Amino acid sequence: MESEMNATVLAAMKAQKEWAKAVAFTQEGKIIAATVKPLDGEIAAFLKLYDNRDDTMGSGIVLLNEQYDVHRFHPPLIYGRKGDPSKGEGEGIAICKVEKAVPIYCLITYTLPTLSSRAVPQLQEFCNQHFAQ
Repeated sequence: MESEMNATVLAAMKAQKEWAKAVAFTQEGKIIAATVKPLDGEIAAFLKLYDNRDDTMGSGIVLLNEQYDVHRFHPPLIYGRKGDPSKGEGEGIAICKVEKAVPIYCLITYTLPTLSSRAVPQLQEFCNQHFAQ
């Protein structure tokens, strides 16, 4: 899988020590770089997240057959989590859409003690740095 990826973006993803998983992909579903391989159909589902707020809030995000609840829908950002943070467990998820001729998306997960207030700005900066030009 790594041989077909953008080495610069992949290295930058791996350098984000607070991110557990990361996947960048195009509107056509082509993976640009990833630290995990989404299961069949998951990228197609990620692309539909931006279609309808109510559907996305209701269905959440599924990555590697793990269900994440969505608690923020603020395009270009959508994020949420699974687990119970009050018990010190859980994993957050966030996806950012970069509007271009062919839109690019980057999805990350992160675990406690990293919170969305830290991870989401990191994701925004990453997208601006690697995909906004």
